[in-house]
Amino acid sequence: MINKQITSEMKKLILLLFFVSIITSCNNTEDIIIGSWAVDSAYYNEEPLIWDLYSNGITFYDDHSCVLPFNNYIKLENCEKGKWNIEKENNYEYLKITSTNSIFNRSFKINKIEFKNIKNSNIKNYHIILTSDSLKLECFKTI
Repeated sequence: MINKQITSEMKKLILLLFFVSIITSCNNTEDIIIGSWAVDSAYYNEEPLIWDLYSNGITFYDDHSCVLPFNNYIKLENCEKGKWNIEKENNYEYLKITSTNSIFNRSFKINKIEFKNIKNSNIKNYHIILTSDSLKLECFKTI
């Protein structure tokens, strides 16, 4: 009888540890967003967007500041900075960026976050698709 009770208690403990590990291993959107991203493709009104930017990198910091791509005519020390936040509305999540940069100063609906192969590579990393009223960005998290 005691062995059955111990076995039953062990099963409960194992199940509890299993569920705790699943819950703690799941990343929330904010944790995934923090870091550096490379803009893989951009579309304005569903047309490919080519802009004169110095870089295609976006970095989101855990203090909710961010560094955005800037054009070739701005000095490096004056790079585009902004603030970001995740907002939830009608069961959707939005990445809101506040900046003087007119391209990125908007709310982006987070359409998809997935873990997949980076283009032309066997390396897997996060891929995100962001859309706004007229802009669509596809980005990979940098390693």
